Amino acid sequence: MPISYFPGLHSDEPPSSGGPAKAAEPAWPRPTANDDASVPAGFTHELNNYISIITGYSEVCLEKLHDGDEKILKYLREIHGAAQLAGDLTRQLIMRQKKKLTTANNFPSGTESILVVEDEKALRELLRTVLEQHGYRVTFASDGETAANFFSASTQSFDVVLLDLQLPDMSGLAVLEQIKKLRPTQKFIAISGYTSPETDAALRRLGVRDHLLKPYHLGDLGRTLRNVVVRAA
Repeated sequence: MPISYFPGLHSDEPPSSGGPAKAAEPAWPRPTANDDASVPAGFTHELNNYISIITGYSEVCLEKLHDGDEKILKYLREIHGAAQLAGDLTRQLIMRQKKKLTTANNFPSGTESILVVEDEKALRELLRTVLEQHGYRVTFASDGETAANFFSASTQSFDVVLLDLQLPDMSGLAVLEQIKKLRPTQKFIAISGYTSPETDAALRRLGVRDHLLKPYHLGDLGRTLRNVVVRAA
């Protein structure tokens, strides 16, 4: 069993007589309940290591119990320490999953028609899943020309346009300007990976008050969408 990653586990030093010693602390940092980062790389590997330690030392203890070996206390301390760390990891994972579910459940529902202008396919699929699951009717455009054509060549109307400002064929601001000429009251949410004073000024000039920066939380998108929908044009 490859447990040499954990300091102290192969030590032959007998337990001290001054009371129970603490189990060797692993090199990997102990997780905390307040950690909001994503599950770290190697999470499953480390958890399986702790479980292997628990299983392995348990088997050693079963063999040593009848011999009265003085190392039995050390082994029991290692089992206890590894069990605590494995428990910390599983609780952390459960809390993070619950947080994700809470975030998804807090996404406001609606029935409005949304045009999503986004060139990244994976992001389009994510938005399709989230918006349709919450009752919205979604149409997609992967570039600015397609988005503009929806307004110039079609009578179809949209309650809100979710517009990525960085598009492969033309500036998102140029798309916004074209659509505003065709439909001045059209509501928008601008999306971009970065912003600048010039971009902010252009959005204000075109009457767009809502601008989300990537990466954004889905809950923020949902709340912004509802605010835009209920706001007077």
